[in-house]
Amino acid sequence: MNKNKIGFIGLSHLGIIYSLSAADKGFKVYAYDNNSKIISNLNRGINIIKEPKVEKNLKTSLKNKNIIFTDNIDKLKNCNIVFISSDVETNKKGESNLYKINNSILKIKKCFDLKKILIILSQIPPEYIDKIKYPKEKLYYQVETLIFGQALKRANKPERIIVGMYNELKKVNPYYLDYLNSYDTPKLFMNYKSAELTKIAINMFLISSISMTNYLSKICEISGANWFSIKKALQLDKRIGKNAYLDPGLGLSGGNLERDLRTLSNYSNKLKLNDNLLKSYYSISNQNKTWVQNLVEKILIENNFKLNISLLGISYKENTNSLKNSPSIELVKKFKKIDFKYYDSLVIKTKFKNLKKLNTINTVISNSNLLIIFNRSNEFKKINLKILSNMKKKRIIIDPFGVLKHLDLKKINAKYYRMGIKNN
Repeated sequence: MNKNKIGFIGLSHLGIIYSLSAADKGFKVYAYDNNSKIISNLNRGINIIKEPKVEKNLKTSLKNKNIIFTDNIDKLKNCNIVFISSDVETNKKGESNLYKINNSILKIKKCFDLKKILIILSQIPPEYIDKIKYPKEKLYYQVETLIFGQALKRANKPERIIVGMYNELKKVNPYYLDYLNSYDTPKLFMNYKSAELTKIAINMFLISSISMTNYLSKICEISGANWFSIKKALQLDKRIGKNAYLDPGLGLSGGNLERDLRTLSNYSNKLKLNDNLLKSYYSISNQNKTWVQNLVEKILIENNFKLNISLLGISYKENTNSLKNSPSIELVKKFKKIDFKYYDSLVIKTKFKNLKKLNTINTVISNSNLLIIFNRSNEFKKINLKILSNMKKKRIIIDPFGVLKHLDLKKINAKYYRMGIKNN
């Protein structure tokens, strides 16, 4: 085991993922949160976030005694470096609430008297680091680029590690450098402002790709062009590539992209720059968020609102239980008088009275005339025509992401709607 001791303050999604990653690298990890229930669950090996392989890694780290979860911040006093690792909460507009981060910094200053090497891992706006009253030679900002559903994989094998520091020409603290060098990946060192904007720049390029894909996909739906033929051509262009965001989707969801879009918009206004481009991204996202809602409303009117509606997957994307800004939840909220049934293996329950969970995919399908598939979960890719033939009459399937595109649904007399192609 590496003798370097590492502390984490804040155990939501971000803190749990990075603390497990550090433990996996052989560091002795002390992970703190003031929520004693969270600490109790984690110390018993109970996974409180839905991510692939987290539960296995959690139990392994506890067994190997690489990690200690605690609600006593004094346990971190022997740590060489401490990460602020709380996720930044956002409101419906994507605006950040930095209370937890500010509070964590105050705790560090109070308990450890400015002696710790402090690394901000949380998602922060531009010019935030400069305002922290802490010795700048001991203060770093590490840019996180996790993806829900792939978080632990990306934390263990990042494409690159981006570090903001007071003076990028100075040597990095040896304890922190020891941690960074445990990851076999390029390290980029830059000043605070550059690192803060790098985080936002990454998400803005993703937003640009997502927005243009959604915009062109809508043109295809209206004109009769097939977006998925165009997609193949774009993926063969080396300037764009096979990993580009070229699948149309239901707007920006989950919170992270919206947060950085809002942050950059606010920062642009502060700098008195034109933000019309950013406003167009909001517009395209909002249009796509209502794609399912508008289609459901049209279908319901055509059928005098006499349809049983079932949802497969209600989280905003596969491999996560996050419902933040999820299009499925927006649909449920819009049609409050309709009783929806759903199946999602990661979402145990919701607060909505008109949304009832069923235990199996087959039960959800057999209880529906109108079936809506809201994410690309591997479970749904196993659905076949035999299962779908159990749907009630007037079979209608809304499949924005084309999970069932390989099936000949005409054989079971089902109407099929997908993004990116003209639907009759």
